[in-house]
Amino acid sequence: MTAPSRDAKPPAHHVVLGLRVTGGFLAGAELEFADGLNCLIGGRGAGKTTALEFLRFGLGLMPDPKINAQRHTVIDALVKANLGSGRLTIELRTKTDLRYTAGRAANETVQVLNEAGTAVPVSLDRDQIFSADVFGQNEIEEIASSPAAQLELLDRFQEQEAAAIAREMEQLQRELDQSSVDLRRIDQEVDDLRGKASELRAFEMILPVSSASAS
Repeated sequence: MTAPSRDAKPPAHHVVLGLRVTGGFLAGAELEFADGLNCLIGGRGAGKTTALEFLRFGLGLMPDPKINAQRHTVIDALVKANLGSGRLTIELRTKTDLRYTAGRAANETVQVLNEAGTAVPVSLDRDQIFSADVFGQNEIEEIASSPAAQLELLDRFQEQEAAAIAREMEQLQRELDQSSVDLRRIDQEVDDLRGKASELRAFEMILPVSSASAS
């Protein structure tokens, strides 16, 4: 097996370029992220977790309240307490090299702007345009101890393929349901024909007797 060249380009991928905070606990913070591993370093209470949750909130990647209401409530409270009346601005680049800016205040939904500064109807919540996964420390510990969570995480790397398989299975299920309806209809038609055939045989047995009586 030939070792990959050091000059080989990495596969196309999404990148979060930066986070800017206006107002609140991290007012004035401007974080630029490298295309690769980034590490936030600081003492307890410096705002490392808050910055991570700001990214999650600003991209609209909050936990589903229907699946994990407690985690959603905790993160939502943390973000709103630290953001206050401030605003988050997140710059990102998609794997197709398109740039977008996501903006959000504590009581707003995510607004996405294109490079021209025009609002576009794009969702960043695992949309076809952009996708990301954000996990806090406790969530990582839970994944490490849960085979089901590990499998779910691995499935996300093949999300499009899994979605295509799911659509194919749904189509096959619809075809099976339709076939079942058709088979039941055919069974009913067969039963009706059998009934008619029985009646016909009865008439055939009666008709010769009736003919003889008439003569």
